Amino acid sequence: MTIRGHLFFSFLLLTSVVHFLSAFSCPCADVRWCDTIEGPPIRQGREIYGFLGSWVHTNSLPLGQDINWTHVTTVAWADRDEIMCLAHQHGARAIIGAPKIENLTALADPLQRRNWIQNALDQVLQTHRDGIVFDYEEPLPIHSLEGRVYAKLIAETRIVFHQINPSFQITTCVPW
Repeated sequence: MTIRGHLFFSFLLLTSVVHFLSAFSCPCADVRWCDTIEGPPIRQGREIYGFLGSWVHTNSLPLGQDINWTHVTTVAWADRDEIMCLAHQHGARAIIGAPKIENLTALADPLQRRNWIQNALDQVLQTHRDGIVFDYEEPLPIHSLEGRVYAKLIAETRIVFHQINPSFQITTCVPW
């Protein structure tokens, strides 16, 4: 086996151990709700996102009770465990925001990118989420180094996440 093969096998083994151990930290009333959602969206051909976060929830209803679970297939910015449990209870995915990108140009280095992706994957596995949403708010000139690095980061994140679970969702918000 090549060194690359050994590294990939070690990566998969470590990721499996992290996922196994995180099952013991399920915050839901029913441990099955901590399982990630597998397969295609619950309403094929009709993906409907719900956006929720501490910055959105301002009404008097209990958290998540203002979401129409008969339509929503994915809840983005599901940073609270209650939302993940509710989403999974209703067969919908719960994805978190991608980890903060401190220095996009530093991610031109493949090792830095790999570390960022591993950190993102660890967060998803440890919190029982179904993927991440990229929402980088800085303007990126069309042919800039930063734009190319950002596109590469998203593509490589998708590849790594799908090696672990083909159902993990990688979403990108794009500006205007």
